[in-house]
Amino acid sequence: MRLTIKFFSLILLLVIATFPYSGSMKTMNDDTGMVIEETGNPCFEGCVRGHENCKGKCGLNAGCIAKCDDESMKCQAKCN
Repeated sequence: MRLTIKFFSLILLLVIATFPYSGSMKTMNDDTGMVIEETGNPCFEGCVRGHENCKGKCGLNAGCIAKCDDESMKCQAKCN
């Protein structure tokens, strides 16, 4: 009986690990209300990561955040 439960658990684990998580977000909103789409484009993903890092360093400085937003828009325009 134990062997059957272990075997079933192993098969279930393999099935779960084989299929990708289907509940991943396709779009999300950042703090500015901009819609960010996951495209799988490394250039675009680099821009998003850079924007998040830049905003993280700004804290509550609105001028710094605006500069980060501007740089992010320029970066995204270069990717297209």
